[in-house]
Order: sequence, then structure tokens, then C-alpha cells
Amino acid sequence: MSESINLNENQLLAVQMVASGMQGVAIAKELGVCVETVSRWRQLPEFKGAVDSVVAEVRKAATQRLRALADVSLATIEASLNDIGIPAQYRLNAAFKVLGMLELGEAACVTPVVQDDIDLEFL
Repeated sequence: MSESINLNENQLLAVQMVASGMQGVAIAKELGVCVETVSRWRQLPEFKGAVDSVVAEVRKAATQRLRALADVSLATIEASLNDIGIPAQYRLNAAFKVLGMLELGEAACVTPVVQDDIDLEFL
């Protein structure tokens, strides 16, 4: 965030607030400055760059967390699909939903399974 070197303390605080989604009026009140001052700050290339950097860092961290959660989620789904203690209907519905998320075309367009559709002797 080298762009922020030229920003003062209030501007650096405002960068964090803008990046978090706060409105100009709330930022001005929080920092004890005029709304017009915050508006002028937002026009500064250094300020915009600093906000963009903070937003990019937050997005990167969120993406990393989501990737980690995806691994755990897939492991949970896999364990559930393989757990014979869970009723077959629920496992089949889960399996069809997972396949539907893969967007395999018409072959993946399936309807939920009802208990009457399941021949339990094959499970």
C-alpha cells in the first residue's frame, strides 16, 4: 500500500472505513470532519489506490478462507454420501444436488428422489 504514504492519519482511517462500506456522512462524523472533506479525499488518486489495496487484501483473504471451507465441505459431503447410517433417500438427494452443481447439462437435471423410488435391496 505504497500509495498511502502521502495520506494523513485521518485519511488512512477513512480508507479503512470506505473499504468496509461506510458512507461518507458516517465517516465524516466519526472523524470529525466535513462531508465535503471526505468527498475530496475520495477523489485523490492516492486515496483511491489505498482503498483498492485494502479491498484487494480483504478479497484475497476471503477467497483463501472460502477455498479452505470448500475442502472441508467436500470432505463432509463425501463422508455423508458414504455413510450407510444416513437414509438412502438423503444420500441420493445429496448426490443429485452435487451432480447438479457440476452443470453437466441436461443429464444433471434430476428431480429429488422419494422413498418409493428406492429399491433398498440394491443399496
